[in-house]
Amino acid sequence: MEIRVTIFSFHRSTNDNIDVLQSEIIKIQVHMNEVSIEKDEQIEKLRSVLRENYQDSQRLDQIETIFDQVNELFRVLIYENFSIESIDL
Repeated sequence: MEIRVTIFSFHRSTNDNIDVLQSEIIKIQVHMNEVSIEKDEQIEKLRSVLRENYQDSQRLDQIETIFDQVNELFRVLIYENFSIESIDL
């Protein structure tokens, strides 16, 4: 952000000084509005990323549960079909 310092001349009229101040205030308000909009957009992007991460986490939890179930099923099937003595480790 550019910061300008305006030195008011004593030779200027008060109305000129008021006009310059009003113009600077408007520029600052516009800039503040732009910054606020940019911040809101960044916040929304971060929220979107967080939602995606949460959904991915939920999917991974589901996959882990399925994996554990399949692993347990496999273990049960192996022990049901083979005696421990017949498996060479």
